[in-house]
Amino acid sequence: LKPFWLKLMSKRILSQSDTPEGSRPPPLPPMGQPWPALLLPVLLVLRPPGLWAEGGGGAPECPCISNASSSFDDLAGRLVDAGRPASYGMEGCKAYDMNSTLEGCESNAASHCNSTWCFIDLERCPRSKELCHAAGGTLGSDASPHCRSRPSTSSTLLRGSGYLYSYETCGSLNSYDTSAVMENLAGTHLRAAILARPPWIVKLPQVNGRDDYGSYLFEVLEKSLLLFEPKPELELFSEWATPESRSKFSSSYTACVHDVAVGNYDLCIGYLWMTPERLQMSLFSPPVHNDLFYLVAPVKAEQDTLLDRLEKPFLPFTPAAWGAVVGFLMSTSAFLWAMKLWTERHRIWDRGMRRGCRGCFREMGHSTLQIWDDFLHSASSTTGKGMHYKFFRLGFAFFALVTMCSYTASLASMLVLRKESTAFISSIEEAIERDVTICVHQAVVNSFSQMYSAKIYSVDSSSNYARHLYSGHCSVAVIQEPMIDELHAGIAHANDCKRLADGDLSEEEAHCTLGFGDAERNDCIFMRTGDILMTVPVAFPIAEHLAHGFSWSLAKFLFEGDTQQLKRANANYFPTSKCAAEQLGEEVSLDARDLTGTMIIAGGLMAVGSLLSCAARSYRSASKGSSGSGSLRVSGELAMKSGDTAAAGKEEKDVETSGHPNHQLAESAGPNQLRRAVV
Repeated sequence: LKPFWLKLMSKRILSQSDTPEGSRPPPLPPMGQPWPALLLPVLLVLRPPGLWAEGGGGAPECPCISNASSSFDDLAGRLVDAGRPASYGMEGCKAYDMNSTLEGCESNAASHCNSTWCFIDLERCPRSKELCHAAGGTLGSDASPHCRSRPSTSSTLLRGSGYLYSYETCGSLNSYDTSAVMENLAGTHLRAAILARPPWIVKLPQVNGRDDYGSYLFEVLEKSLLLFEPKPELELFSEWATPESRSKFSSSYTACVHDVAVGNYDLCIGYLWMTPERLQMSLFSPPVHNDLFYLVAPVKAEQDTLLDRLEKPFLPFTPAAWGAVVGFLMSTSAFLWAMKLWTERHRIWDRGMRRGCRGCFREMGHSTLQIWDDFLHSASSTTGKGMHYKFFRLGFAFFALVTMCSYTASLASMLVLRKESTAFISSIEEAIERDVTICVHQAVVNSFSQMYSAKIYSVDSSSNYARHLYSGHCSVAVIQEPMIDELHAGIAHANDCKRLADGDLSEEEAHCTLGFGDAERNDCIFMRTGDILMTVPVAFPIAEHLAHGFSWSLAKFLFEGDTQQLKRANANYFPTSKCAAEQLGEEVSLDARDLTGTMIIAGGLMAVGSLLSCAARSYRSASKGSSGSGSLRVSGELAMKSGDTAAAGKEEKDVETSGHPNHQLAESAGPNQLRRAVV
């Protein structure tokens, strides 16, 4: 049976028996021996399954049908009865619909026209756990074709026949028949539990005696259902979770997921987190939103001390920058002093060594004060002539202009803006290190505890974060971004006050009036700090038989629909922070406290000038007093010796003029002139 020519001849004979007379290939030349034809029945009996089979192809775990299949002839007959060729979908993986007018592929514009597919062998496609284990494999492995399978679809052409076709076994996707995603939802009646959760789901006034709902999440759901024809009918149950499920779970949200899992509802419409515990109960739709969780801590109010106020005028520059400015100004002062010494060297040193040195030091002080004064005025007041003075003034003016403009711009912003508040805890790492208690919502406690080893206080509702913080149950909290917005909008505060008025809470629990200690409650003190700690998707739990179609429609709308337009249309439902407006109102203008440091420094400089002026006056007065005592002594002696000779007067004159500041005047004056001068 092994020679190739024998196999070829046998296959040829089989082909001729199944082929119409007009289309048969020419017969093989006679071999001279009749025994190959006699062996044909033996070959048909002994051939292995699938040998010489027509068709075939596809993935090994879900092959295409072939003439070795028991249902091959029946399927071919049904296709002919349906108006299709007997080879339609029967010859392995091919693009059977290409150029077909019956399938809408005249121009092959549709995606399915060029996709390959085939009818599958029903006997070999389904997975078989027993045959898979017998082959030493497990379901899903490649140990045996019986361990895996490929997606397949019931034929709408042969409706009710049970025959399946598959694009996937040929490596294509089924874009021809969308009934798999449509049939379980189109025109059906859906039982949906709904919970109003502003701003995402808002309860509207009743229409025709029925509750109506709106806002972003509800409208996304409704618009995604419009993709089904006919549209499914929603029956809404506002009781949310059933009493039976509520008795099993502390969270009503988890209880609603349980209701979907056991079949009480088809889906839950609410702002519901998709957590691992809930996914274990039920399937979920694709996420419609992602909640970002941050660490929130009370701000630590910092009071400005006198040192802080004195430091504020110097904050625009770093200490290194101030050192560079001071160094440049001192170097410039020394350079100006050296230029003056050189240009006025004769005037300074002609007075003698002692007066020359004193004049040098005095000139150095004048140069330093002049440079600093010119720097603060952003211009040079040097009046010297010559090119070297001109270039000096030009360079100094450029430095002063750039430096002072930079300083002024930076200082202005720092004076207008308040000192920024800092949080009590700046990061989750610091909270763990300081071993403070962290408030976390009970639905995400397990996920959070696996990521962070921290001391946790479980919170049963997102609206209770502020109450637990004020009560001291925790020092910081892990809060989702929408809830932070509600805190800063005053919604949580209003809800707590309402519960106090309704008698549900006491003042110690609600903190409607007082926050921390005796301070008035102000939720603006809660500050988001650090990076994103975790992300939790928001989705709808959905019954298993509806999951495929609902997920497809929701994902299609989210990707192709105008979700941003929906958000803008429902923007009035979302809270607006009051904290930003309050802070803006406080930061518009300056008060005296902002300028305290500047005024103290300016007053100190003026006080130094006044002290120096007083010291100079005292020095001059002391010098005049010493000179006056010598003159009075001469006056007394002249009064007692008024009748003495001119020589005695000359002697007294010499004594008096030894301390007189004008030596030439003393020498030329007589006794009478000298007396008058003393008086």
